[in-house]
Amino acid sequence: TKIEDCGNCDVCLKRKRDVHNVELHSLSTQVLNVLHNHPHKLDDLVSLFYRFDKALVVESINELAEANEILIDKNKIVKLK
Repeated sequence: TKIEDCGNCDVCLKRKRDVHNVELHSLSTQVLNVLHNHPHKLDDLVSLFYRFDKALVVESINELAEANEILIDKNKIVKLK
């Protein structure tokens, strides 16, 4: 018998958080790989990852910028640092 996740208890919340972190890490790696080729306009970069939730893409880009792995210039061009 399979028990459904309640989505509210500590176990379910941790599982959800773990899945989110794995997806975020995977997406961040993909963003860095795309930027190895050349810089992209921010909107174009987000559009490349249309299969992902837009909020997750933006979160990934923001985290990479905060970690000083990428730079977003005043013209919203994203490039590796």
